Amino acid sequence: MHRLLSPEYRADPEIERTFRILRRNQRENTGVGVNLAEEGYSSEETMADQVEPEVVMAEPDIIGIANDRGRSIRDYAAFDPNAMNTGIVKPEITAAQFEFKPMMFQMLQTVGQFSRAATEDPHLHLKQFLKVASNFKIPGITIDAFRLRLFPYSLRDRPKSWLNSLEPNAIANWNALAEKFLAKYFPPVKNAKMRNDITSFRQGDDEALFDAWERYKEMLRQCPHNGIPVCIQLETFYNGLIPNSRNMLDASSGEALIS
Repeated sequence: MHRLLSPEYRADPEIERTFRILRRNQRENTGVGVNLAEEGYSSEETMADQVEPEVVMAEPDIIGIANDRGRSIRDYAAFDPNAMNTGIVKPEITAAQFEFKPMMFQMLQTVGQFSRAATEDPHLHLKQFLKVASNFKIPGITIDAFRLRLFPYSLRDRPKSWLNSLEPNAIANWNALAEKFLAKYFPPVKNAKMRNDITSFRQGDDEALFDAWERYKEMLRQCPHNGIPVCIQLETFYNGLIPNSRNMLDASSGEALIS
């Protein structure tokens, strides 16, 4: 005895809409016009039913697939010796023996290692480092190579971590290292802010003339690339003084500053 198998049906959450579409298709096939308004369709719904969305398939990365073919998960986690290279390219040296002397590290400790503290000046750090490095002349190693090898020891904490995070072999000479260091710790936005502080200099009400001059010179020193001509620097300082200090300066200079 054979048993009839009932067909399986899927529940349609929008059965009324499906019914209208089927009835419309049936009328179109029989040549009977359909009034969209009567069927409850808007023009947007009709266009959505008739126009199929264009599916853009991304082209596969053939080269990437070919390179990765055959690699296991373990391969991705394998140790890469090239990743251990530092960001600084170590120049070759011709010296038979080369080692840092304890005095070099002592001098770096004396001038202070750069740690990115709020009171630290990156320009001053570079200047002091170059002064330390200039005290040593080692046969068989260039000044550039010596600076590149010694500079990492002048950093600590976050700046040292920053240097270690650079792409391997990203820096090939001292100028590139100095530029990258200043770009990190003295970016253009900071330079612009300090330049604005210089041009808007004002002496404090209780600030002595000598102290105001020293503070102004320190602002100029901390922003050496301010682009302000010397004559404008002097004029800015003079105009920023309180009347008593300005009169005192005029009297001591015979009004030479304003003549």
